[in-house]
Amino acid sequence: MHCTLSLSFCIALTFLMGCEPMPTQDWRTDSELLRSIDLDNPQPEDVPALVALFEEHSFYICEAANRALVRIGEQAIPQLVDKLRPSEPRRVKSTLLRTFEEIGPSAIPFLVEALDDDGFDHFYILHALGKINPTTQEVVSALVDALDGEFVIVALYALGHLGDRGYPAYPELRAAVPAIFALLRDKNARVRTEAAFSLWRVDNDAARRAGVAGHGLTAPELPPLRDDPELLRRIDFDRPRPEHVSALLQMFDDHSHRSFLRASDSLIALGEPTIVPLVEAMRFDRPLLVRLRAAEVLRRLGPGVVSVVASAIEKDDVTRENRYDVPRLVYAVGTIEPLTSQALVLLLDTAKRFEAREFLDLLGWHGHEAREAVPALIPLLAHRRLLVRSAAASALWNIDREAARAAGLEGPRPPSTDR
Repeated sequence: MHCTLSLSFCIALTFLMGCEPMPTQDWRTDSELLRSIDLDNPQPEDVPALVALFEEHSFYICEAANRALVRIGEQAIPQLVDKLRPSEPRRVKSTLLRTFEEIGPSAIPFLVEALDDDGFDHFYILHALGKINPTTQEVVSALVDALDGEFVIVALYALGHLGDRGYPAYPELRAAVPAIFALLRDKNARVRTEAAFSLWRVDNDAARRAGVAGHGLTAPELPPLRDDPELLRRIDFDRPRPEHVSALLQMFDDHSHRSFLRASDSLIALGEPTIVPLVEAMRFDRPLLVRLRAAEVLRRLGPGVVSVVASAIEKDDVTRENRYDVPRLVYAVGTIEPLTSQALVLLLDTAKRFEAREFLDLLGWHGHEAREAVPALIPLLAHRRLLVRSAAASALWNIDREAARAAGLEGPRPPSTDR
C-alpha cells in the first residue's frame, strides 16, 4: 500500500529517539582500491570498484567516482542498476540517484525494466526516474502505475519533481493528472497531502479546479484526518474484548491522535491477545503512520512481545526489503525496559544480519543494563563497515567504559584504522 514520508525523516524519527548523537566518522581512503582505477580514463570494467568508493569514503572521492561513472555512460548502466537491490547499502543507492540523473535518459529503459522485477529496490528506482531529464511517456506510465502500490508517496514526489518544468517541457505529464487527482480523496491524509503538492507542480490549473491552493496546500473541503463515528460506537473502550482488536487497530490509520490514544490504552489493557495483531500491523504494506503507532504500543506491552517479534524477523524475506518493518520492530523491542536476555540476543542477531548501526545504538541506550552484550560488541570494533564499528564503539562506551578502554577506545568512537 503506502510508504510515506522521506527516508531521512523515517530514520531520524525511528532510531535517534533517546540515542546519543552519531560519533564523528573517520571516512577511510582505501589507497589500494584507488590505485587500481584511472579516474581520468575510466573503463567499463572499473564500474564495480567505482561504486565501491560510494561506501564509507569521503565526499571528494565519491564525487570523483561519480564523474568517472558518468564518463563511462551507457556501458555502466546495467551494472549500476544491479546495485539498486535491497541487499545493497543505502548510502550506495542514494549516491547512485545522482549518477543516473547525470547519465540521463539512456538509463530509463533499464530502470523501467527493473520495476518489473521484485528483486530490485523499487523505492530507489522510482526516485531515480523522477530525477532524469528529459522524461518520457515510458517513465510517466511507470510512475502512474506505482501510484497504485506500496510506494505511492515516492511516485507522487517523482511526478512532482518532473512537473517543476511544467507542460511546455514535458507534455507527457498530462497522462498523470487524472491519477494524481483521484488521490486527493485517498483515505490516507499523507497521500492526500503529497498528491496536492504533486498536482500543483504538474498542473496549476487542474490543482486550482480541485481546490488546491498554491504550493500544494489543500482547501478546507478536502477530507481531514477522520474519526469514524460508526467505528467508535462499535468499541467499548472501557471494557475492550479480544474481538475489538481489529477495530481498534483501524483507528491507527488516518484518525486523530486523541482517538489513537484511546485505542492504544484499550489494546494495552487487553494485553497478550493484541501482540500478534500488532506485529502483523508492522508489515511494509501498511501505512507508515500505522507502523509507527503499532511500534509505540508494542514497546508499552513489555517483554512478552520479544518472542513474537523475534519469530517474525526470523521468517522475514530479506530479499524483498523486509516484508516486516524490521527497523521499527527492533526499535519497539530495544526500548522495552528492563532489557531481557532474549531482547539483547535479538538486537545483536539483527545487527549482525542487517549490518545496521541503529540496532547497536539501542544497546547503548540501555547503558550498564546491557553489559551482557560486551563480549559480542568487542569483535564488531573491527567490522568491515565503519558505521557498524562506530555504533559498536559508542554502545560499548555507554555500557562499560572499563571494557571499552581495555579494547583500545578513548571515547565513543572506534580507534583509527589505516585501510
